[in-house]
Amino acid sequence: MGRDDWFRSSTWTKDDEELFYKKLSRQRSSSQKSQSLRIKAYHLIDTYPDVADQLLDTLINDYPSEFDMAMAYALKAKLATLREDIEKRRYWIQKCEDHQKEFPNVVVNITF
Repeated sequence: MGRDDWFRSSTWTKDDEELFYKKLSRQRSSSQKSQSLRIKAYHLIDTYPDVADQLLDTLINDYPSEFDMAMAYALKAKLATLREDIEKRRYWIQKCEDHQKEFPNVVVNITF
């Protein structure tokens, strides 16, 4: 297993979950945790949307980061699209756009 596989893999078995949270707890900075949560959610969004949603909620509520929030909002919009929830999709897209206006160096390019 590569050094980053624990947060870049697209699987979510019980062992994957245990390893993910074990490694996440060892990360020192809030920004490292935010990035790991965002990347793992990205890799799970199509196959484990409920898990991706939980990871994004953890990022947004517990480890907000200037650099990860816009993408987290965009991924929440993608989840809403997958669930055919147009109102939530609009909400999360607006949050993403607002964040990018507040932090113009943060740019999200995501299609769904």
